[in-house]
Amino acid sequence: MVDNFARAGDPQTAPELLAVLAMNDDLRIALMAVENPSLPAWALRNVTQKREEPALVAAAHTHPNWSPLPDRGFSLTKSPRPPRAQNGDKAPAPPCTWEDSLTGNVYVWLNADQEPMVRASVGGRIVSYIIDCVFAIVALFLGAFPGLYFGLTTGNDDLWTPVAVVTGYAMFLAYWAVSYRIWGQTIGMRVGGMVVISKTTGQRLSWGRAWLRTIVLWLHLPVPFGWGVWWYTTGTSQWRQGPHDFAAKSIVVVK
Repeated sequence: MVDNFARAGDPQTAPELLAVLAMNDDLRIALMAVENPSLPAWALRNVTQKREEPALVAAAHTHPNWSPLPDRGFSLTKSPRPPRAQNGDKAPAPPCTWEDSLTGNVYVWLNADQEPMVRASVGGRIVSYIIDCVFAIVALFLGAFPGLYFGLTTGNDDLWTPVAVVTGYAMFLAYWAVSYRIWGQTIGMRVGGMVVISKTTGQRLSWGRAWLRTIVLWLHLPVPFGWGVWWYTTGTSQWRQGPHDFAAKSIVVVK
């Protein structure tokens, strides 16, 4: 008990341990942890969401680190607190991942100012790609249609066929890039309840990263063994990143 009091009031205590102490059943320990200047914003929000004691909520709202949940343009599934340290090991600190033994979900924690998020599964992402390919091919035909139409009506196929190829493929790529940047998800990802975010900021991808992710994706998938490379890197990397994710510094999480 004495150790918990000391840790809760010590500014040098690790933020993830303070987050645990802020949820302690002993109100005195919890209040001391909430008033600790080292308690991060995500832990303060956690207190206001999961504790009902007015003193704790008021202390969280007046804390110098308090801030509302950053607006990503979409909501994410609520996550549990980071696991407690066990057997003398250090509690995890961001950036990190861990598996929830109760639900089997794997959580990704990018930085101390944001809540952990559920990592999307490889299977779910494959299903979303299959759905998206249907819509992307429709976009391709819509983009190519004007060139094909003018080629047929004017009889000048040598001019309009290359135009149709360029505009069709541009629309195909734009389907992915625009979806990543504007909505944070494609139609297939929306069906699967997933979003793609920046691994460095936790926000939507910038235009540059959205296009980079798209171009790298469709440079390596069509080549021989391209799907195998995607499957291997996505299935074995800690953050479940394919080559396009590594290039754009992106990750896919559950919305």
